[in-house]
Amino acid sequence: MGTVPSRVALRRLPPDLAVGKTEVVEFVIARNPDEASSLPFLLRLPLGANGIALKVRDTWPRIAKVYCHRADVWPEGLEIVERVPVRS
Repeated sequence: MGTVPSRVALRRLPPDLAVGKTEVVEFVIARNPDEASSLPFLLRLPLGANGIALKVRDTWPRIAKVYCHRADVWPEGLEIVERVPVRS
C-alpha cells in the first residue's frame, strides 16, 4: 500500500452541470465501520457528483474478481486505506 495523500482530489463541475458542487476524481478505499458486515471495505468510485459507494470483500486491484454491494452512504471519518487518483 502506498502513502495516502493528505488532501482530497476534487474538481469543479462545469456550471451547466451543477453549481457549487464538486466531482470525485479519485478511487478511495476505506475500512467498513460496520464490524458485523462480511464486506470489510468501502470503495468510492469516481462517478457523478458524489461518487458511488460500494461495500467490498477485498481491495481492488489486488485480486481480479471482487464481490461488491451498493452502500447506502459514504460515512464521514472513515479509516482510509488507499487513494488512487483518476487520470481520465
